[in-house]
Amino acid sequence: MASAAFVALLFIVPLTVALPHEHRPSDVWRFPYSSNKYVVGHGMHDQLPDFAFADENGTFTPETIACPAALQQKSCTGKHTGDDHGCCENKSQHWAAGGIWCESLIHDIQRKANQTVPNFIGKGLARPAISRTRENILQRAIGWLAVHTPYLSCGTPKTRFTAIETCAQGDPEECPQYTHTASCEGFIHMAWGMPGAPHDNPPGFKNLTAYIEYTSLKPGDAVSIHSSKGDEPHVIMFREWIDTKQVGGAFRLYQMGGEHGAANMAVKTNPKWCPFHPGGCGKKCKSCLEPHKYNKVIE
Repeated sequence: MASAAFVALLFIVPLTVALPHEHRPSDVWRFPYSSNKYVVGHGMHDQLPDFAFADENGTFTPETIACPAALQQKSCTGKHTGDDHGCCENKSQHWAAGGIWCESLIHDIQRKANQTVPNFIGKGLARPAISRTRENILQRAIGWLAVHTPYLSCGTPKTRFTAIETCAQGDPEECPQYTHTASCEGFIHMAWGMPGAPHDNPPGFKNLTAYIEYTSLKPGDAVSIHSSKGDEPHVIMFREWIDTKQVGGAFRLYQMGGEHGAANMAVKTNPKWCPFHPGGCGKKCKSCLEPHKYNKVIE
């Protein structure tokens, strides 16, 4: 996927709320993710769940990452090269912009912490699409941020559909059951609980999403960032406008990658929005942002 530059900063959402936590092995992958200190009860402008930390260096520590100790790994800090092992000479590392990352790929989990995925079924390519609330979608998305799932991109064929999903409080007790690709669009489809990805053409995929105008964006919707070259866009999740009186201006987002390595939160400033086309503008869109949403979202 194409990358995009963002303003990254240490960002703490006010009024952190302590959340209840059950104690099953699989709950490490379930909201509120081991009661992680950065998982909060609501955002700046709404009562939806949120993630309260953004740092371009990704400086998670063993005390702040929501990841079983057996799966915690030190990150390298160089540029990701697009291959299966990232940039590091030590192939056990990945580029997660520094700090600690979590071995959240299914083969690593089954080898080191198999008790945390007792109900694993397989690739999310074949999972059923179900209706979800925005709270559910955000809780799922926050999981990859709290765990610090490493960015591997769609250019890593050996790891496609291998990153374990993270679960909302209201998801079935059997969750996590499916894996998705640790890429920008894989992050969106994991949070939405969608089957596959566009280039895999699962049955009915086109009916599961719809393009919308930026004025209609709500938390949990997606935004494709088209480059000047018109190639494959980078995809992010919209969280909220920085100033609710300036719809269309700077906004906060969740994403996988975006020049920050692992799943992260960032702020997009001075966005340029694409002209709205109900069917999408495709390669005609260049150097602009195009919003879309999950059609099964419960408003």
